[in-house]
Amino acid sequence: NALLESEFAGSDIGQILFIDQTLAVSKALIEQDLAAFQKSTPLEGELINSFMERNQKSFPLKPGLDFGIDYQLLTQEDVDELRVQDEASGWTLLYDKYPNAYGFVHLSRVGFNADFSQALVFMSTFHYERLMEGGYYLMIKQDGRWVIEASYGFQS
Repeated sequence: NALLESEFAGSDIGQILFIDQTLAVSKALIEQDLAAFQKSTPLEGELINSFMERNQKSFPLKPGLDFGIDYQLLTQEDVDELRVQDEASGWTLLYDKYPNAYGFVHLSRVGFNADFSQALVFMSTFHYERLMEGGYYLMIKQDGRWVIEASYGFQS
């Protein structure tokens, strides 16, 4: 919730469409991405291990997110069907079906360090303005609240 609130709250986005399963990423890709992230931000080994272990397979994203914006959970099949048609049509199908939608958001599971003072999560988004963007977020707990300490991302 803290990441979503930080990235989306206060914007004019009417609705976010989440893929209803967490993102599963190959260990090799995670290692490659996190090695690049660590060039600018040191990450604890146990934080990396927790993240890699928790993201070897997908898990259902549970309803109950609370970050100040309306959202829906869509299956990967729903998303794939909309994306294929919309990439050819300029996303009109998506915005006809979900008029206030930002686009699709895919989340990983969260990895934690041993004392739960640091968290690592991946989020990617797909929307009309940019086909794909996303990245890894290192979050730290400050005064009982999670805040983004650093991020490493990409756009295509």
